[in-house]
Amino acid sequence: MNADGRQRRVSSRTLLTAGSMTFVPAFAAALLLHRYVPALDWMQSWLAAVTVITFLTYGYDKLIAGTSATRVPEKVLLTLAFG
Repeated sequence: MNADGRQRRVSSRTLLTAGSMTFVPAFAAALLLHRYVPALDWMQSWLAAVTVITFLTYGYDKLIAGTSATRVPEKVLLTLAFG
């Protein structure tokens, strides 16, 4: 929300950037996990990678919460958490 109580609109470019900056590393991490930890199947690798990326993304968002930097859109955070 803005200082005057109105909700800020998030641009589609911001959503695309934030989404690609979270899902691309998650996919790469899942590939690496599956390759180097053969005991994990694809689903376990994906879940482990998404869990770590989600944790880091929420941590980053908390870190910049008090600054004037652009925060991670809530849609991206919720998609990571429930996706």
